[in-house]
Amino acid sequence: MPIASVSFSGKRQQPSASEKSDIGKAIASVFFPGLGQFADKRNKDGLKFSTGCAGISLIITMMIASLKENFVDLMTNRRLTKNPKTAIAKLILLGATSITGVALWFSNVSDAYKGKK
Repeated sequence: MPIASVSFSGKRQQPSASEKSDIGKAIASVFFPGLGQFADKRNKDGLKFSTGCAGISLIITMMIASLKENFVDLMTNRRLTKNPKTAIAKLILLGATSITGVALWFSNVSDAYKGKK
């Protein structure tokens, strides 16, 4: 179904070619952060978003790996073998890092849609 806007007269207006291009860049950035910026010839911005999202993904992966032992202990109803306060602090930090990653991803898609405007 094509995307169309409605004017005040009630008639449907088809999006212009530049609007379609902007939507395509945003969709590209949904699947690969920075790709919409690269398509718009803004390589520095694309590199910032792609490395930022990759870095946060790496940090989250390392945090989950460090908490793996604690998760296993919690799922098997055993006492935490390590300091439980440290595990809780790591979980809070993991949540904060995840929220930061989602915010960066949303700003990436928004920036790709806006383009050079």
